[in-house]
Amino acid sequence: MTSSRTRATGASVAAIAVALVAAVLVAVPASAAATGSIVFTRDHDVWIMAADDPSTARPVTTDGTAAAPYLFPSQDDQGRIVAVTGGEGGQVVRMDQEGTVLDGPFSVPGGNFQDLDVRAEGEVFTYTTYQSYQTPEGFVVAPTVDFAYADGRDPAPVANPAFDSADATYSTDRAFLIDYDDDSTPWVATYGPSGAALQNWFQPCTAPTQAGDDNLGCFPSMADVTTAQDRVVVALPGIAWVPVGSRLYVFEMTGPPPAAPTFSCEIVGPEPSFSDTRSFRNPEWSPDGSSLVWELVREGEEGTGSGELFMATGLDTDCEGGFAAAVSLGVGGSPDWSAAPLGAAPGEPTDPPTEPTDPPTEPLPPGAVPEPSPVDPTEPRGAFDGNPATTERVNVSDPIAMGLAISRARFADGAAGRVVLSRDDEFPDSLAGATLTADGPLLFTPTGQLHAGTRMEIQRVLPPGGTVHVLGGVNAVSEEVEAELTALGYVVDRLAGPSRVQTAIAVADRVRQVAPGTTAVALARAGGPADNPTAGWADSVTGGAWGAATGVPTLVTDTAALHPDVAAWLSANGIDRTVLFGGTAALSDAVAGAVPNPVRIAASERTGTAAAIAASLWQAADSGPRRFTIIDGFDPDGWAYGLAAAGMASDAGAPLLMVNGDVVPDPTAAMVTGCTEVDLALIGAGSVISHPAAVQLDELDTC
Repeated sequence: MTSSRTRATGASVAAIAVALVAAVLVAVPASAAATGSIVFTRDHDVWIMAADDPSTARPVTTDGTAAAPYLFPSQDDQGRIVAVTGGEGGQVVRMDQEGTVLDGPFSVPGGNFQDLDVRAEGEVFTYTTYQSYQTPEGFVVAPTVDFAYADGRDPAPVANPAFDSADATYSTDRAFLIDYDDDSTPWVATYGPSGAALQNWFQPCTAPTQAGDDNLGCFPSMADVTTAQDRVVVALPGIAWVPVGSRLYVFEMTGPPPAAPTFSCEIVGPEPSFSDTRSFRNPEWSPDGSSLVWELVREGEEGTGSGELFMATGLDTDCEGGFAAAVSLGVGGSPDWSAAPLGAAPGEPTDPPTEPTDPPTEPLPPGAVPEPSPVDPTEPRGAFDGNPATTERVNVSDPIAMGLAISRARFADGAAGRVVLSRDDEFPDSLAGATLTADGPLLFTPTGQLHAGTRMEIQRVLPPGGTVHVLGGVNAVSEEVEAELTALGYVVDRLAGPSRVQTAIAVADRVRQVAPGTTAVALARAGGPADNPTAGWADSVTGGAWGAATGVPTLVTDTAALHPDVAAWLSANGIDRTVLFGGTAALSDAVAGAVPNPVRIAASERTGTAAAIAASLWQAADSGPRRFTIIDGFDPDGWAYGLAAAGMASDAGAPLLMVNGDVVPDPTAAMVTGCTEVDLALIGAGSVISHPAAVQLDELDTC
């Protein structure tokens, strides 16, 4: 990544911009990794194009007019487009890529729309309107950022208006906006729905590498952060009275906010005049963070779709060079770049739905350890796109959102065979549940009530009459949740016992009913020491994906001695092979000596054990890339991310490996290093699996 402070002159970039206006549209080079699709406005309607081929541009809507245009389209990663219809004072509508209305039109609180951006998973959008307020200084009208549900539900649970702030964009689970509380030095700030506090982050106008006269007219209009939280772009309009051309500033991030970013490079637009001022607006990063699309529009024509769209690629390796080689995408405005491909259907995952690996149906020879069935590593599965040149990321950072995102990536409408439901705040009852996720998602909910997003996802993937396996007793998932599921028409199968040991036994009983044929079992520790609680789930999580792929249930026991109930279950069920996850600090030699035909899969610490499970229990790909699913094995919520990803890992033949914060441990590095292609899926946003760790992983996958 270049960190040059040399910037292009206004005159040179003006010449580039003028030349680009007349450029012949060409496909973006493959090296740009311009995946997904871009929605934008043109001729008062919503349009869409494949990000790597502007010639595919076509209208999504055809009924927009000058008096009632479509504005600010934004597309989630499933291919659902949220837009304003009827002009700035209009309503919100959600549609598919063919223009078929899915929800709305509906109204949200506020005045005239100025911007809108939907979260990647599609449940919530943020928007800016101008609203009037009575203040001690009098009656004022100011931009206000707020949040609403994309399906038109009552927005009260997520509403969180931020007065005197503008133009929020969703790049992660939080929004990034411009905060004008201090007009002399506006901030880029982070914000969220449901009562989250606005946090000022950095002041783009004080970057020390810019010429002093630039900042006489420094009024940022919007900012966007890459999915991996490694780069941020800030747009500033042209100011005729300085004069100074519009600018796009790119900053490199050393980590998620509040870590301050450092200035990298800029592009400066044509020098403005009082009769002709053109500004860069709506910069949007590509899903992989290497490319940028933006609009160049004349003052007074914002939102009309009559500007010019540009794309710069390779900004992750040569910021200045990427801007210098920018190409025109044609006439348009308000671009929004999504991971959804052109042609994505509503309600379907971005990648083609996959069939789960069938568990063994015939008894295996005594003492055999089951192996997952081989999977074609070039076939898209879940978050894996089948291309080892790209590293995919499930870009969320809380358990509930993770369960939803992975479920949407795996299952088309009505395609799940079951749903597994667990509490979202503690891991014990979830430890054994991953084995049931070969043909259904693991979703999470608060104990007291069924989370609205989880309810909607259950209704989407599971036909009425289907089974929801609830993990744990009523103190884990309440009777109220069970009653709501029953009222929705589902069969509730509560798998519970007086402790996590007996809950795992209840899950194992159900596994043997739905996936008969194996006489093996996995065994993991039931908990970790008080000063290292994440050790209590680490081995169960990395082993859980193997369980999902093979139908082998997982039991848990105390470290020092085999629990009597586990011993009784092993005897009663004719188990003839026991796979122990972890070393003697996790499961003692006494435990190993009390189980049938023990096979210990272990290393000196958890990341090594994860690598040993991958190397010893999973079949290596015969051809094409090897696949791995990456979690942070030390994050407090890592248990939820790993268990939710177990079914996807099973689908893709991609065992779980671990990072530790910014560090890629040696055992993980050894698995992904080499000349054989490696395809990786990172489970978590940049605040979970950091940019430094992601960069290290990509660098290791080289000869």
